[in-house]
Amino acid sequence: MRAHNGQSWTTVAQHPGTTPSAPAIAGFNNHLHSAVQGFDNRVYIFRFDGTSWSSHGVVRYNEILSAPALAAHGGKLYLAHRTLDNKNLVTASADGIIWPTPPVTLPGLTQDGPALHAKHSELTARSGA
Repeated sequence: MRAHNGQSWTTVAQHPGTTPSAPAIAGFNNHLHSAVQGFDNRVYIFRFDGTSWSSHGVVRYNEILSAPALAAHGGKLYLAHRTLDNKNLVTASADGIIWPTPPVTLPGLTQDGPALHAKHSELTARSGA
């Protein structure tokens, strides 16, 4: 993993483990958070404190088929993922560790993973067509 300080790229320690798809990353509450798809098709959350990664375990609302997505918006960290039945779900966490919010199902079905984008006062989620 690499980080850019505005002038150059530096190496950042990667979190342990492997994943069958690309990790999602987002800055939130002065930490870098990563969501990954496990080989058991569940979402796992990691947090980087500037020195090392810590695992915050599995998010309970999931069984996924592709890489998850993360975005920070409005004081919360949002997680989106595609379910086994090709729906995209979005859930939120106030601390990036505990995910108490039941997920919202976005309209439509998709064969691709979700995407999230935060801009100004709006969070946009890419849902199925």
